[in-house]
Amino acid sequence: MAGPKVEIIDPKGDVIIVSVKEKDDPSDSFTTLLPSHTREGTRFKVSSNLLTQSSDYFKARLGQNWPEDQELSQKGNVKIRIDGFEPEGVRIALNILHGAMIRFHCK
Repeated sequence: MAGPKVEIIDPKGDVIIVSVKEKDDPSDSFTTLLPSHTREGTRFKVSSNLLTQSSDYFKARLGQNWPEDQELSQKGNVKIRIDGFEPEGVRIALNILHGAMIRFHCK
């Protein structure tokens, strides 16, 4: 059985962003009743280089004191889950970020 679909924003990307609209709250019965595809989130393949250049949050998250950085260094890729954001908004932001940063670096 194939895993969840990953939307490729950067084919050479080394980070999978898993965007889950609902925050993970085990005490919230609504969260536990969500369909499994919603809990699994929407996945985007992106570049750690572009994320860290454009976002203090990802610069810290992929910094030396976080487990994600160690996993990225050891395995060459990492999965980062972000909760509480509409996946379509995350898709738009990541496409803008990657498109804008790629054009900037090509000049």
